[in-house]
Amino acid sequence: MTQTVYVNTDNSSSGDGTTNEVDGSADSAWVNLQAAISDLPATFTDDIVILCEGTVDDTSTPDFDGYNINGFSLTVIGDYSGFGWNADEYIISSTNSGELSVNTDVIIKNIQCENTGTNNTRFALQTNLAASESVRFENSIFRITGTGGTSSFAVSNADPTAVSQRIWVNCTFINPLNDAFTTAGSTDGGDVLYNCNAHDSASDGFLNISSQAIIKNCLGYNNTSKDYSGGGAHTGSTTNLSGDANAPGTSAILNASLTFEDAVNQDYRLVVGDTDAIGAATDLSADAIFAFDYDAAGNTRSSWDVGAHEYQAAGDSTPPDVSLPTATSITNNSVVIGGTTALDPDGVVHCLIVADGDEAGPSDAEIIAGNYASQVAVATDLTITAEGNFTFAAVTGLSGARAKTAVIVHVDSDGNYDSGSRQFVDFTLQSATVTFATDLISGTVDGVLFDDALENSPSVLLPLNGSPTNGSGGLVVDLNAETVTHGQAIEGIAKDRVSNNPIALQGTVSIA
Repeated sequence: MTQTVYVNTDNSSSGDGTTNEVDGSADSAWVNLQAAISDLPATFTDDIVILCEGTVDDTSTPDFDGYNINGFSLTVIGDYSGFGWNADEYIISSTNSGELSVNTDVIIKNIQCENTGTNNTRFALQTNLAASESVRFENSIFRITGTGGTSSFAVSNADPTAVSQRIWVNCTFINPLNDAFTTAGSTDGGDVLYNCNAHDSASDGFLNISSQAIIKNCLGYNNTSKDYSGGGAHTGSTTNLSGDANAPGTSAILNASLTFEDAVNQDYRLVVGDTDAIGAATDLSADAIFAFDYDAAGNTRSSWDVGAHEYQAAGDSTPPDVSLPTATSITNNSVVIGGTTALDPDGVVHCLIVADGDEAGPSDAEIIAGNYASQVAVATDLTITAEGNFTFAAVTGLSGARAKTAVIVHVDSDGNYDSGSRQFVDFTLQSATVTFATDLISGTVDGVLFDDALENSPSVLLPLNGSPTNGSGGLVVDLNAETVTHGQAIEGIAKDRVSNNPIALQGTVSIA
């Protein structure tokens, strides 16, 4: 089970994070991330996801510490679109000695994080982990702004204490005042950087890489001193690119020339002429340490380009709009999900069935991949050929709790989607039962049920192992996990556990 907690910096007054409302009510969103962290249980009993958004900067200097995930997970997901710096999307902003501090297990995705102060020594993000702890950062941007900062780092890491302890995927690091990303220590391979960028730094882009980092498909560019420093990276590092001659690992791409979409405004998406990076990376979709197939903006990687962004050929940039989601043809173990799509008559619609109320749990990428840890079922992907209504093939084999939720994402053929391309619908499965009249007022019976009358040579439907009567001579059997129809004849043979007397069972299925 996954617990979802909401942070919205636009809230008028902090609630308890139960909903994403911004009306200041008791169950409205937390006003900052530190408030949500402070409310975490000391020891987890479920996975927890914290969803963050808002146009007001989060200045709470979040500190991830003081809890034990206890074999579960904590995931923080912002609403960063994955390129440039966007003031209308969630930002963690600190000043001088304050910073985002990560001191224990967490996964952080899709955030913008900066330090805007004036002190010489300051950081946007700082990490310090014990040997048993690990973190992962994805699809995020970390930068230093302000003045001073000659001893600052966009990301400053304490020495790693375990192999693959910190994993960085599709992240961008910027520091026009000093170094961007730094690691150190004596643990080989403690940091893992995949498809990350370091840009426009006054000194080094990636500092002290040496053998402490496994670095693949990374891009260092326009850094004043070196794009990478610290000598050769750890074994396995490959296809890294630099604008100078310092990219580490095998198959390095040296002295590259790149243009980018809008480097002045920190939009480092590749453009058509950036051929040194396009198609030059290693496919990490089956990587042994961390496998993935998406870029910082959620686009599927196909050609595998170097850096945080997969080149997107010119084409339609309008995401689909999904509305009016439906759940129909509901039975005791199946449902048909549908909806309406507009603006794009192509692409694929994806759908996950999750627990009731978990519509915010899976990320878009998890829905698209059909790979969410807490999913109940996955609908067969549906190819869209025209705007208008769409209907998935029936999702069958559903069981357990009757109330469930379907989450839909439409991705067009150009890879476009946004919040308007995602919808959800709640539904409740019917309950299937069969009731048999018996001579027993109370007690339990053993036996077997068949899927038809005995004279029709039926098949076994399910066994009865200590099924209780209801105290009024009736035996009610739950058939929610079975494929049955309303009014279907069910017969069986049973015996009373106390008297061993045989009992003939005859009844019809009721689905309601």
